[in-house]
Amino acid sequence: MNGSAIVKIVGLEAAMKHLENAERGIKQTETAFRRSLVVLDRWVQKNFQTEGGNVGGWVPLSDTTVDMRMRRRNKTGMIRILQDNGKLRQQWEHESDEKHATLRSKVDYGIFHDSDEPRSKLPQRRIMPRMREAWDMIKPLFSEHIQKAIERRIV
Repeated sequence: MNGSAIVKIVGLEAAMKHLENAERGIKQTETAFRRSLVVLDRWVQKNFQTEGGNVGGWVPLSDTTVDMRMRRRNKTGMIRILQDNGKLRQQWEHESDEKHATLRSKVDYGIFHDSDEPRSKLPQRRIMPRMREAWDMIKPLFSEHIQKAIERRIV
């Protein structure tokens, strides 16, 4: 022996197979995106229940709007912001595949309440989380997805 060490790597083929399987599993993201929609939809619904509680509260209705609603149909005094007829709260479209997830209101006027655009009359009442907030909520789902893909046994 001339003093040099020999290292023999055992199981390299199995390790490569495991990495290939993990890569395939990581790319199968449809379930993670679908689960993300559930989390985001819950956030939106809670935001309605708490009248903007997730975003610091919505601007109260003006006295004129409250008076109009009381005269028109609501004699109980139970007037909910952005929930006059329930459409905006209830009509959401969920769409997902292995590359994206989309949660959008089916009600055309929702964007006018939610947008960050400057406004003169209609106060902003954020309905949806912004991208950073959404990512903070769904990142654990994707971390779990990746972890499971890596830990799967070689088949």
